[in-house]
Amino acid sequence: MGKRVTKFEADLRAAFSHVDPFSVGLSLKLIRAHHAGDRETLDDLLEQIPAVDSLRRQCFNPPGRHYSLMTALDALLKTHGSEALGKVHVHDGPPFEYLNVGDPYVATLVWYRSSGRFYVRCYGDIVEAYRLK
Repeated sequence: MGKRVTKFEADLRAAFSHVDPFSVGLSLKLIRAHHAGDRETLDDLLEQIPAVDSLRRQCFNPPGRHYSLMTALDALLKTHGSEALGKVHVHDGPPFEYLNVGDPYVATLVWYRSSGRFYVRCYGDIVEAYRLK
């Protein structure tokens, strides 16, 4: 019997159907490790991403795990950078981050700080629902 595909996986694959399956699969592994709190696996996977290596070489101090993860997902899913949504708090950061796909009403990967989880959503809907700027 085949592996059960979650709604999240199906939504991510549909949203990024233009991206090669290997990159989407590696993105899913990164997200699963993040959601499980498996820092060792996450760090091992991040080591495999050239964009993360490039980021680390550009920084005087090592970038945080979350910044490295967003950099990796941006590179793998071929988006136009990771961006913040909502008021950025000095100690906590923004309430949401998303991968910019160029259109606020096209599904993308959105990270919710409150839950620490990723969802496939249109960030324009989040802006409207939370009245963000």
